[in-house]
Amino acid sequence: MSRIITMTGLVGTEPEAKHGKSVDYVKFRFGTKEFGETETWWFNVLCYGKNAKLALDKIKVGDKLFTTGRLLPPLGNGGSKSNDQTVAMLDFNWITSNEQRPQEQATSSFEFDSFDDIPDEP
Repeated sequence: MSRIITMTGLVGTEPEAKHGKSVDYVKFRFGTKEFGETETWWFNVLCYGKNAKLALDKIKVGDKLFTTGRLLPPLGNGGSKSNDQTVAMLDFNWITSNEQRPQEQATSSFEFDSFDDIPDEP
């Protein structure tokens, strides 16, 4: 089963390169809230492949993004106090920034594997 979600919100932390068990990825925090609400919902966003390179090289704290991703099962143990959800990003674009999704692939000093499917956990 796949749970695809679309969100608009702000990047809360600088994208950070990580090494997983089976694949390298980029992780950052993303906050969103509905119009008129005061509570912000926070998500851990994981990026793979080309999106990882773009995120690492181009996304900055405070960027407002339109994102589509797959909601992942909880990654921590059952005793975790955090209610944060994790999303594997499938696509994104800037809303309020001078940046636009580049047509050419970004370059990065961090190496990422190329694959079509996103793992359930990093």
